[in-house]
Amino acid sequence: MKKFRFILLLSISIALPATGNDALLPAFAAEQAREFDKAIQTLRSLDRSNSETRFHLARIQYLSGSSEAALETLDQLIAGDPTYANAWYLKGLVHLARLGEVGLFRMVGEANRAVDAWQKTVELDPGHVDARYGVIAYYANAPGIAGGSLKKARSLQQELAEINAAYGIMADGLILSREENFSAAEAQFLEAARLMDRAGPHFGLAQFYLGQQDYEKALLEIEKFDQKEKRWWDADITFSHLLKAQAYAGLGDTEKARYYIELAMSLNPNKRVKGMLEDALQKL
Repeated sequence: MKKFRFILLLSISIALPATGNDALLPAFAAEQAREFDKAIQTLRSLDRSNSETRFHLARIQYLSGSSEAALETLDQLIAGDPTYANAWYLKGLVHLARLGEVGLFRMVGEANRAVDAWQKTVELDPGHVDARYGVIAYYANAPGIAGGSLKKARSLQQELAEINAAYGIMADGLILSREENFSAAEAQFLEAARLMDRAGPHFGLAQFYLGQQDYEKALLEIEKFDQKEKRWWDADITFSHLLKAQAYAGLGDTEKARYYIELAMSLNPNKRVKGMLEDALQKL
Protein backbone atom coordinates (compact mmCIF):
# COMPACT_ATOMS: atom_id res chain seq x y z
CA MET A 1 0.00 0.00 0.00
CA LYS A 2 1.42 3.37 -0.95
CA LYS A 3 1.73 6.07 1.65
CA PHE A 4 -1.18 8.47 1.64
CA ARG A 5 -0.55 11.81 -0.02
CA PHE A 6 -1.73 14.89 1.84
CA ILE A 7 -1.26 17.79 -0.57
CA LEU A 8 -1.52 21.14 1.19
CA LEU A 9 -1.75 19.54 4.62
CA LEU A 10 1.32 20.97 6.17
CA SER A 11 3.60 20.30 9.07
CA ILE A 12 4.33 22.66 11.96
CA SER A 13 6.68 25.59 11.46
CA ILE A 14 8.89 27.68 13.67
CA ALA A 15 6.72 30.78 13.69
CA LEU A 16 6.38 32.31 17.13
CA PRO A 17 2.87 31.63 18.46
CA ALA A 18 0.89 34.39 20.10
CA THR A 19 0.72 34.11 23.86
CA GLY A 20 -0.12 36.25 26.86
CA ASN A 21 2.02 34.04 29.10
CA ASP A 22 5.49 35.61 29.38
CA ALA A 23 6.80 32.45 31.07
CA LEU A 24 6.63 30.71 27.70
CA LEU A 25 8.82 33.23 25.87
CA PRO A 26 12.22 31.67 26.78
CA ALA A 27 11.01 28.36 25.36
CA PHE A 28 9.86 30.09 22.18
CA ALA A 29 13.24 31.81 21.87
CA ALA A 30 15.00 28.45 22.16
CA GLU A 31 12.62 27.05 19.55
CA GLN A 32 13.46 29.90 17.17
CA ALA A 33 17.16 29.10 17.67
CA ARG A 34 16.31 25.46 16.87
CA GLU A 35 17.48 24.41 20.33
CA PHE A 36 14.59 22.01 20.74
CA ASP A 37 15.93 20.13 23.76
CA LYS A 38 16.38 23.43 25.59
CA ALA A 39 12.86 24.54 24.67
CA ILE A 40 11.40 21.24 25.87
CA GLN A 41 13.30 21.36 29.15
CA THR A 42 12.17 24.94 29.71
CA LEU A 43 8.54 24.01 29.23
CA ARG A 44 8.90 20.95 31.46
CA SER A 45 10.13 23.24 34.23
CA LEU A 46 6.88 25.24 34.12
CA ASP A 47 3.47 24.40 35.56
CA ARG A 48 2.32 21.63 33.26
CA SER A 49 -1.18 21.68 34.70
CA ASN A 50 -1.57 24.77 32.49
CA SER A 51 -3.14 23.73 29.19
CA GLU A 52 -1.25 26.27 27.10
CA THR A 53 2.09 25.09 28.52
CA ARG A 54 1.24 21.47 27.79
CA PHE A 55 0.09 22.35 24.28
CA HIS A 56 3.35 24.08 23.40
CA LEU A 57 5.36 21.27 24.98
CA ALA A 58 3.57 18.80 22.70
CA ARG A 59 3.95 21.12 19.72
CA ILE A 60 7.72 21.43 20.13
CA GLN A 61 8.08 17.71 20.87
CA TYR A 62 6.34 17.08 17.56
CA LEU A 63 8.46 19.66 15.77
CA SER A 64 11.60 17.97 17.09
CA GLY A 65 10.39 14.61 15.77
CA SER A 66 9.45 13.07 19.14
CA SER A 67 5.99 11.89 18.14
CA GLU A 68 5.50 9.42 21.01
CA ALA A 69 6.40 12.05 23.60
CA ALA A 70 4.07 14.52 21.88
CA LEU A 71 1.19 12.05 22.00
CA GLU A 72 1.81 11.35 25.68
CA THR A 73 1.75 15.08 26.46
CA LEU A 74 -1.39 15.59 24.38
CA ASP A 75 -3.17 12.71 26.10
CA GLN A 76 -2.38 14.32 29.47
CA LEU A 77 -3.61 17.68 28.22
CA ILE A 78 -6.83 16.28 26.79
CA ALA A 79 -7.51 14.27 29.95
CA GLY A 80 -7.49 17.50 31.95
CA ASP A 81 -8.95 19.80 29.29
CA PRO A 82 -10.94 17.70 26.79
CA THR A 83 -12.42 20.74 25.01
CA TYR A 84 -9.02 22.19 23.96
CA ALA A 85 -9.70 22.04 20.20
CA ASN A 86 -6.17 22.75 19.00
CA ALA A 87 -4.85 19.90 21.14
CA TRP A 88 -7.03 17.54 19.14
CA TYR A 89 -5.91 19.17 15.88
CA LEU A 90 -2.25 18.76 16.84
CA LYS A 91 -2.92 15.18 17.85
CA GLY A 92 -4.16 14.55 14.32
CA LEU A 93 -0.99 16.05 12.87
CA VAL A 94 1.16 13.85 15.09
CA HIS A 95 -0.66 10.70 13.99
CA LEU A 96 -0.31 11.83 10.37
CA ALA A 97 3.45 12.24 10.82
CA ARG A 98 3.65 8.74 12.27
CA LEU A 99 2.65 7.31 8.88
CA GLY A 100 6.31 7.65 8.00
CA GLU A 101 7.46 5.98 11.22
CA VAL A 102 5.34 2.83 11.48
CA GLY A 103 5.12 -0.39 9.51
CA LEU A 104 2.73 -0.98 6.64
CA PHE A 105 0.06 -2.72 8.71
CA ARG A 106 -0.11 0.14 11.24
CA MET A 107 -0.40 2.94 8.69
CA VAL A 108 -4.17 2.71 8.28
CA GLY A 109 -4.65 2.81 12.05
CA GLU A 110 -2.51 5.92 12.38
CA ALA A 111 -4.37 7.62 9.53
CA ASN A 112 -7.73 6.75 11.08
CA ARG A 113 -6.61 8.15 14.42
CA ALA A 114 -5.59 11.37 12.67
CA VAL A 115 -9.02 11.71 11.08
CA ASP A 116 -10.77 10.89 14.35
CA ALA A 117 -8.78 13.66 16.07
CA TRP A 118 -9.66 16.20 13.37
CA GLN A 119 -13.31 15.22 13.50
CA LYS A 120 -13.23 15.77 17.26
CA THR A 121 -11.64 19.18 16.60
CA VAL A 122 -14.54 20.11 14.32
CA GLU A 123 -17.04 18.84 16.87
CA LEU A 124 -15.52 21.19 19.45
CA ASP A 125 -14.93 24.05 17.02
CA PRO A 126 -17.09 23.87 13.86
CA GLY A 127 -15.18 26.83 12.43
CA HIS A 128 -11.81 25.06 12.58
CA VAL A 129 -11.20 25.06 8.83
CA ASP A 130 -7.78 23.39 9.00
CA ALA A 131 -9.23 20.34 10.73
CA ARG A 132 -12.03 20.23 8.17
CA TYR A 133 -9.46 20.41 5.40
CA GLY A 134 -7.47 17.60 7.01
CA VAL A 135 -10.49 15.29 6.92
CA ILE A 136 -11.10 16.16 3.26
CA ALA A 137 -7.44 15.47 2.45
CA TYR A 138 -7.76 12.05 4.04
CA TYR A 139 -10.82 11.05 2.04
CA ALA A 140 -9.30 12.43 -1.16
CA ASN A 141 -5.93 10.71 -0.78
CA ALA A 142 -6.51 7.48 1.13
CA PRO A 143 -6.99 4.28 -0.88
CA GLY A 144 -10.50 2.89 -0.97
CA ILE A 145 -9.54 -0.07 1.22
CA ALA A 146 -8.63 2.46 3.95
CA GLY A 147 -11.86 4.42 3.62
CA GLY A 148 -10.83 6.88 0.93
CA SER A 149 -13.66 8.31 -1.14
CA LEU A 150 -13.61 11.22 -3.58
CA LYS A 151 -17.39 11.38 -3.32
CA LYS A 152 -17.16 11.87 0.46
CA ALA A 153 -14.33 14.38 -0.02
CA ARG A 154 -16.47 16.38 -2.45
CA SER A 155 -19.41 16.44 -0.04
CA LEU A 156 -17.21 17.73 2.77
CA GLN A 157 -15.57 20.25 0.42
CA GLN A 158 -18.95 21.78 -0.30
CA GLU A 159 -19.60 22.15 3.43
CA LEU A 160 -16.18 23.77 3.90
CA ALA A 161 -16.80 26.20 1.03
CA GLU A 162 -19.89 27.48 2.83
CA ILE A 163 -17.80 28.21 5.94
CA ASN A 164 -14.68 29.59 4.27
CA ALA A 165 -14.50 30.32 0.53
CA ALA A 166 -10.70 30.24 0.27
CA TYR A 167 -10.37 26.89 2.03
CA GLY A 168 -13.23 25.55 -0.07
CA ILE A 169 -11.36 26.55 -3.22
CA MET A 170 -8.15 24.97 -1.95
CA ALA A 171 -9.99 21.73 -1.15
CA ASP A 172 -11.56 21.83 -4.61
CA GLY A 173 -8.05 22.05 -6.08
CA LEU A 174 -7.00 19.02 -4.05
CA ILE A 175 -9.93 16.94 -5.27
CA LEU A 176 -9.43 18.08 -8.88
CA SER A 177 -5.78 17.03 -8.68
CA ARG A 178 -6.81 13.58 -7.46
CA GLU A 179 -9.22 13.44 -10.40
CA GLU A 180 -6.20 14.28 -12.60
CA ASN A 181 -7.77 17.53 -13.80
CA PHE A 182 -4.47 19.26 -13.24
CA SER A 183 -5.08 22.54 -15.08
CA ALA A 184 -8.28 23.17 -13.11
CA ALA A 185 -6.54 22.13 -9.90
CA GLU A 186 -3.70 24.59 -10.53
CA ALA A 187 -6.17 27.41 -11.11
CA GLN A 188 -7.93 26.67 -7.81
CA PHE A 189 -4.69 26.40 -5.85
CA LEU A 190 -3.54 29.75 -7.27
CA GLU A 191 -6.84 31.40 -6.39
CA ALA A 192 -6.73 30.02 -2.84
CA ALA A 193 -3.19 31.34 -2.43
CA ARG A 194 -4.31 34.77 -3.67
CA LEU A 195 -7.26 34.90 -1.29
CA MET A 196 -5.34 33.69 1.77
CA ASP A 197 -2.22 35.78 1.07
CA ARG A 198 0.02 33.89 3.51
CA ALA A 199 2.73 31.27 3.37
CA GLY A 200 0.94 27.94 3.69
CA PRO A 201 -0.88 27.68 0.34
CA HIS A 202 2.35 28.46 -1.53
CA PHE A 203 4.02 25.45 0.06
CA GLY A 204 1.16 23.29 -1.14
CA LEU A 205 1.50 24.78 -4.62
CA ALA A 206 5.20 23.96 -4.61
CA GLN A 207 4.36 20.35 -3.76
CA PHE A 208 1.77 20.32 -6.56
CA TYR A 209 4.28 21.64 -9.11
CA LEU A 210 6.92 19.15 -7.99
CA GLY A 211 4.40 16.41 -8.64
CA GLN A 212 3.85 17.86 -12.10
CA GLN A 213 7.62 18.10 -12.64
CA ASP A 214 7.26 21.85 -13.20
CA TYR A 215 10.37 22.67 -11.21
CA GLU A 216 10.71 26.35 -12.08
CA LYS A 217 7.20 27.09 -10.82
CA ALA A 218 7.88 24.99 -7.72
CA LEU A 219 10.91 27.15 -6.88
CA LEU A 220 8.89 30.35 -7.31
CA GLU A 221 6.24 29.09 -4.90
CA ILE A 222 8.81 28.00 -2.31
CA GLU A 223 10.30 31.50 -2.40
CA LYS A 224 6.84 32.98 -1.78
CA PHE A 225 6.38 30.56 1.09
CA ASP A 226 9.67 31.67 2.65
CA GLN A 227 8.70 35.34 2.39
CA LYS A 228 5.11 35.32 3.61
CA GLU A 229 3.43 35.13 7.02
CA LYS A 230 3.47 31.70 8.59
CA ARG A 231 1.14 30.01 11.05
CA TRP A 232 2.16 27.54 13.74
CA TRP A 233 1.09 24.59 11.60
CA ASP A 234 3.02 25.63 8.46
CA ALA A 235 6.04 23.76 7.16
CA ASP A 236 9.43 24.02 8.84
CA ILE A 237 12.28 25.83 7.03
CA THR A 238 14.19 22.56 6.71
CA PHE A 239 11.26 21.12 4.77
CA SER A 240 11.31 24.22 2.55
CA HIS A 241 14.98 23.62 1.81
CA LEU A 242 14.19 19.99 1.03
CA LEU A 243 11.67 21.05 -1.62
CA LYS A 244 14.21 23.46 -3.11
CA ALA A 245 16.72 20.61 -3.31
CA GLN A 246 14.17 18.38 -5.01
CA ALA A 247 13.31 21.10 -7.53
CA TYR A 248 16.94 21.82 -8.37
CA ALA A 249 17.62 18.09 -8.68
CA GLY A 250 14.72 17.90 -11.11
CA LEU A 251 16.32 20.70 -13.14
CA GLY A 252 19.61 18.82 -13.15
CA ASP A 253 21.41 21.34 -10.95
CA THR A 254 22.93 18.92 -8.45
CA GLU A 255 25.24 21.59 -7.01
CA LYS A 256 22.33 23.74 -5.80
CA ALA A 257 20.39 20.67 -4.73
CA ARG A 258 23.32 19.55 -2.58
CA TYR A 259 23.68 23.08 -1.16
CA TYR A 260 20.07 23.15 0.11
CA ILE A 261 20.31 19.63 1.51
CA GLU A 262 23.44 20.57 3.44
CA LEU A 263 21.86 23.84 4.57
CA ALA A 264 18.82 21.99 5.90
CA MET A 265 21.02 19.41 7.63
CA SER A 266 22.88 22.25 9.39
CA LEU A 267 19.63 23.50 10.92
CA ASN A 268 18.97 20.51 13.21
CA PRO A 269 16.11 18.94 11.23
CA ASN A 270 13.86 16.47 13.00
CA LYS A 271 14.36 12.81 12.26
CA ARG A 272 11.54 12.67 9.70
CA VAL A 273 12.97 15.50 7.60
CA LYS A 274 16.52 14.26 8.15
CA GLY A 275 15.57 10.91 6.66
CA MET A 276 14.05 12.60 3.61
CA LEU A 277 17.14 14.79 3.21
CA GLU A 278 19.40 11.75 3.36
CA ASP A 279 17.26 10.01 0.73
CA ALA A 280 17.42 13.10 -1.51
CA LEU A 281 21.20 13.25 -1.14
CA GLN A 282 21.58 9.60 -2.12
CA LYS A 283 19.58 10.24 -5.30
CA LEU A 284 21.85 13.03 -6.54
